[in-house]
Amino acid sequence: MDGALRTMEVRGVQYRVYEAGTGTPLLMLHGFTGSHQVFQPVVAALGKKFRCVIPDLLGHGQTDAPLAPSRYTMAETLADLACLLDELEISRAHVFGYSMGGASPSPSPSRIHIASIDLLSKARLPDCLRRKSGERGALPTKRSQPSWSARGL
Repeated sequence: MDGALRTMEVRGVQYRVYEAGTGTPLLMLHGFTGSHQVFQPVVAALGKKFRCVIPDLLGHGQTDAPLAPSRYTMAETLADLACLLDELEISRAHVFGYSMGGASPSPSPSRIHIASIDLLSKARLPDCLRRKSGERGALPTKRSQPSWSARGL
């Protein structure tokens, strides 16, 4: 699927953001050492239903890597994601992430339709996003390889 890769200034940092598809916004968050490119195998399918918004997270891919360690806190990451959504004029979105991207809580709970997260370990998942075993979209209780299915979407 054809998409557009662009640079956006978010809170004083240059972010690289890939967008593809049309429909309901889907914010896709890669894991540690990843980039927007890890989602390329699934963007064509998801882009038929969703506007896929895939930033290279701070210090990853082609996004800036500020020197100040304080810039890498979860609070700063969430503030960046909220501003990124604002810049793209997205008021609400689905969120899909894995590994570090899946461990990130949403930028603002009121802005998220569904948090569909696939993690290697459920231990870091915020209580508000945990589902009981057997529920639709429940996370595996054993360690597993991340699947590329966006369950619940």
